[in-house]
Amino acid sequence: MRLHDIPAPQAPEEIHRARQRARLAQLFVAALFLVLLGRLWYLQIAQGEALHLASEQNRIRKDRRPAPRGEILDRHGAVLASTRPKFVVTVDPDVFRAEGPEARRLAECLGMSIQEVRARIKPPAEGYRRVRVAVDIPRETLNRLMEMRPWLPGVSVDLEELRYYPQGKLAGHLLGYIGPIPERLAAQYKEKGYPPDARIGITGLEKTYEEELRGRDGGLVVEVDAMGRRTRLLREEEPSPGADLVTTINAAVQRAAEEGLTGKVGSAVALDPRTGEVLALASRPGYDPNLFARGIRVKEWEAIRNDKRLPLLNRAVQSVYAPGSTFKTISALAGLEGGVITQRSAVSCTGAYYLGRKRFGCWKRHGHTDFFDAIAESCDVFFYQMSRRLGVDPIADLARRLGLGERTGIDLPGERKGTVPSTAWKRQAVRRDPTWHPGDTLNTAIGQGYLQTSSLQMALVTGAIAMKGKVYRPHLVREIRSGGQVKRVTPELVSDVRLNGRNYDLVIEGMRQCVLRGTGRASALPGISVGGKTGSAQNPAGKAHAWFVAVAPLEDPQIAICVMVEHGGHGSTAAGPVAGPCARTGAVPGRSDRQPGRVRAGAGRQGARDRGAAARLRMAFARARQVPQARVGDRIADARPDHVRQLHAADRFGAWLSRLARVLRPLQPVVGGRTDPRRRDGAALGAGDDDKSVDRDAAPLLRDGGRRVDHRADGHGLAAAPARTIPFASVGD
Repeated sequence: MRLHDIPAPQAPEEIHRARQRARLAQLFVAALFLVLLGRLWYLQIAQGEALHLASEQNRIRKDRRPAPRGEILDRHGAVLASTRPKFVVTVDPDVFRAEGPEARRLAECLGMSIQEVRARIKPPAEGYRRVRVAVDIPRETLNRLMEMRPWLPGVSVDLEELRYYPQGKLAGHLLGYIGPIPERLAAQYKEKGYPPDARIGITGLEKTYEEELRGRDGGLVVEVDAMGRRTRLLREEEPSPGADLVTTINAAVQRAAEEGLTGKVGSAVALDPRTGEVLALASRPGYDPNLFARGIRVKEWEAIRNDKRLPLLNRAVQSVYAPGSTFKTISALAGLEGGVITQRSAVSCTGAYYLGRKRFGCWKRHGHTDFFDAIAESCDVFFYQMSRRLGVDPIADLARRLGLGERTGIDLPGERKGTVPSTAWKRQAVRRDPTWHPGDTLNTAIGQGYLQTSSLQMALVTGAIAMKGKVYRPHLVREIRSGGQVKRVTPELVSDVRLNGRNYDLVIEGMRQCVLRGTGRASALPGISVGGKTGSAQNPAGKAHAWFVAVAPLEDPQIAICVMVEHGGHGSTAAGPVAGPCARTGAVPGRSDRQPGRVRAGAGRQGARDRGAAARLRMAFARARQVPQARVGDRIADARPDHVRQLHAADRFGAWLSRLARVLRPLQPVVGGRTDPRRRDGAALGAGDDDKSVDRDAAPLLRDGGRRVDHRADGHGLAAAPARTIPFASVGD
């Protein structure tokens, strides 16, 4: 060995540095090993369960199966709303690229625009991976999707139980429709456990009874491939269907109401006054709720939204109008109860009534008009004069007690309460003119002015009068059936308006006369006693609104009806004929049109040829009753109570005499303005008019069982109506 081959000994410093580098390398390797070990612990132990679930979700998917909504039936079991299997297109947003060419292909297959497809692909609910894009597709579309399946990753076609309305448009407003959750309510429904793509009740019974109808969703647990296509069914969770509703609706009456309103804009309501059960609730124009159940298309929605007739509006509960002369039944009842008129009150209608110099017209010149004539022929002058003495507050108070001016509480959303004006109401509600004027009273008495009611309210009031003051809350559901259990809805008596029972009978008799010989003859039914009242409410926007209310049969009221036709003109021709078929379908025929025990006043009317004989008999009858006759100029208020008692006693004798003579037509005092014979139009004299030359014997006088009394309401000249009061008049009921 050579000497230079032997390495020279290293210095201690170099050795120390080398060892130090070796230790650092060892520490680095150890730290790296610890990091890897910690990562393995985190993945395998700390996050092992979550990562295992995530890996399974790439292979296993849970698809929601919506629960079938409960059925909605009519009172006899006819199906109004149900479910049936339909093809539904769903998309997995994690696989399907909404911004890629797949969206165009899917839109072409579905016949939709790309924008519609992209708008419907929303983030799925927690626990689910799919969202619905199209509902109830035809088989032709299904075939196209199957052919394009390789080029539509994440797209599936499922068979689901979806809402179906087998009757089409029938009872559409009553049933309502279902649709996607509105964005403003998304958070509220999320708290209730609804997925984002759930369909809920938007209007009608579908909305009111959403909790009962919805049921509990189920689902499918399936295995999928990398393209999101199902390869195997792993588990199935059966959905629980919702509860069934048995409604109070009679499908036959509902169909009769809707057919009667064909081609018109209006509403019709029929209910059972004994329980408040709604037999029919129709509004026209209507819509088919099936459009919304399958997912309404843009063009269909635009057509409905742009329709000026507002087909989505439920006019029976969501619209209020002046009720016109149908309100006269309430005015008459208030007048009888207030004592300002009786069964034998009468006026001479010259076609107009003058409040000062303001003319309030009647729809025609009725001539001599008694209480029953006023209701049967809808004489405005009679109610003008009556309301002048009574005032508006007693009328408004009775109207509210019978159910006007407040929501009825029917189980439908969006009900409006209307308006019943009074002196106190105007002081609070009308700031520009808070003073109640006499002309306002006249307008209210004939159902005009500030007064507003809905069709449902007028049907309810009509039934309450037939039931002598008993007002039941209107409702649409009789039973709720769920899982073998039945929950029955019991009638709720809201109020019992206790008045003189005879006064109810008098008004009902007037309504009967309206159908027999008055403006409601078009609604007369053979074998069924019907009472009704027509109405025509003036409308500043055009032709008058037509009204008709009815109840049948009178001896045992089973159905109360209200029909309203917007811009229909006359209630007798536009609204009355709609009520007849409804009454015939919903009422059991009565024993006779002339009911025993009912008021038979007016039965001795024999026409104009008998008026002279009737007048002679009246004078003889007045002398027989020995009632002192008032001098011309005496006021009605001067009549003594003993005279009133004598008149009531004579009423019984008069009823017997009328049946015997068949021509007797007793008359009782009338209230109101007096007619100036110098004016051809029958203008009433008011304050400031010169009445010195009036021939009092020639002027129509009020009679009280033979007593001649002054026809001025207050014994003084009537003050002129303010110019701001707009006089209304019937345009012909």
